[in-house]
Amino acid sequence: MIQFAIYLVALFQQDAVKVWVSPSLHTEIGFTREALLNAISFSVKLWTSKETEYSEFRNDADIRIESASFDLNDQRVAFYRIDSKTVRLNSNFHFYINRPAKGKFSLILVLLHEFGHSFGIDHDERSAIMKSRIIAYPFNHWDINKTPQENGFTSYELRLFSRF
Repeated sequence: MIQFAIYLVALFQQDAVKVWVSPSLHTEIGFTREALLNAISFSVKLWTSKETEYSEFRNDADIRIESASFDLNDQRVAFYRIDSKTVRLNSNFHFYINRPAKGKFSLILVLLHEFGHSFGIDHDERSAIMKSRIIAYPFNHWDINKTPQENGFTSYELRLFSRF
């Protein structure tokens, strides 16, 4: 846990958050690379107010994002591993960014949730973002071109974001 605390201190002293994204992730989860990177940048900025710097090298990144084909009995949409600083998205699920669709999960919500863990936030049932279970559509739809207040984040979420 001390190593994780040192990682967080170093991360928040940087000008940008370095993110490595698996080169094939966008096709594995059904987006253009540009749409995926925009969703990632939006999510990082909400938590940290920092820009996202994309790294070509996996080991040079503060956060790594990749897909994983989970066991079909595993109902996790995604998970974050502290020891490897890696977010893994379950390629067995379907995601959306701008157009909610039945049976799909908001990629923004999933990224916000997993990045919350990467920035030291545990599950919290008072928060729509950090609940222990994320549900598929219908759910809040967030527009990456709007502010958190315009997107209807609660004052509780805004306080979580302001911690950084």
